[in-house]
Amino acid sequence: MENLKYLFKSLFSNKTIVEGRHKPWYFAIIFFILGVVLTWIPVLTSGYTANNSTFFTSNASQEADRGLNYMMSEQYFQEGVTIVENVNDKNKLALNLTGVDAFSRDDTWDNEYNGANDNGKPLTKATFTDNENSFLHSNVAATNSSYTYYFDAVAVDTSDSINQNNSSTSASTETENTSKRSVVLEIYFLPDVYITGNDNQMKNYFSNFISGIILGVNTSGNATRYSHSYIIFTPDSVSIAVAPLKSSIGGSFTHAQSGYINDGLKYLKAETGKTLYSYLNNVENKTRLEMFADFFHNTAKQSQINSVWINVAILSGVVVGLELLSALVIFFLHRRKTSAYKDVNFWTAMKEAMTLGFTPCILGMALGFMGFVYNITLVISGILLRTVWINNKISPVTTDNNSNKPLYQARS
Repeated sequence: MENLKYLFKSLFSNKTIVEGRHKPWYFAIIFFILGVVLTWIPVLTSGYTANNSTFFTSNASQEADRGLNYMMSEQYFQEGVTIVENVNDKNKLALNLTGVDAFSRDDTWDNEYNGANDNGKPLTKATFTDNENSFLHSNVAATNSSYTYYFDAVAVDTSDSINQNNSSTSASTETENTSKRSVVLEIYFLPDVYITGNDNQMKNYFSNFISGIILGVNTSGNATRYSHSYIIFTPDSVSIAVAPLKSSIGGSFTHAQSGYINDGLKYLKAETGKTLYSYLNNVENKTRLEMFADFFHNTAKQSQINSVWINVAILSGVVVGLELLSALVIFFLHRRKTSAYKDVNFWTAMKEAMTLGFTPCILGMALGFMGFVYNITLVISGILLRTVWINNKISPVTTDNNSNKPLYQARS
């Protein structure tokens, strides 16, 4: 009964922890293990149950779903994106966008974005050369690589309707008034760039492609283009980001997610030699967008799980690190001259730290369902605050004897 009382009171009473510093070691170990595991619960729950495609299918899609529907209605996607076999029993996409139907034209990014005349060919074919002169490389070093990319800008005008008479919403038979255009999705194909392998140069190129082409970072390091929702296909990956419709130059994206093509193709039970579109069309009780959402959810599942365990490792490291720091502080507090409890070694201080860390872990778990930031913030602030407050119990404030006398005696 006494132990149960100690376990309960230690959740909120630092004095109980100090006075119970010589309790058996297993009490502290139980607090530590349970505390760490509790912080995992919201991370694991949200990570393993999350729908990785909700951000572009919900009401908060910022019209990205509309752009994806348009993309899937285009001939270049229906016929040009095919499934081929890769090494190690993995499949990939072949992006054949310069075939017999000639889906692309040699042009500039600006012409496509601004809706210039495309002569009936919806895709711009261009090259991005990633070198020191491309833009200011402040985050990822230049790769000195050059690859071809294909680009389509899906846009609506002020009437909020897509001109279905054109092969691409980014073009018309007459030059559009660009001030009335609103780009809802930028579509990119990088047929020669692979980002899931061990080639860090291609991964860096992909990152610099987003900076140099999508955001238009200049030689001063400033973005020059408005942030719009985008989708990027490579043979082995697909990446989607959603930006507010009323975006700003270099503005932030509300959500971004990437996935592995092979995982999505496994879900579709796709066979080589067929088009990706054939697995998204004419599916009973599901629209093309719903099938594409399922496909993307499965492409992103593994990367989502990887992120979950990275967050678990971060939380565990934070708890362990802070409790070690707390133990060190508590040990020195006990060794001070003003301490009322000097019979303490570092292991005793460690037991106190592991015990006081349990309550912040509970609070972190409770608010962690609102987001990872809440989880880690509560853990950090809770452990640090309890460590500071425990000083009042280790070195209680003493008062002069005269101040404790009755008033009539203190004045005599």
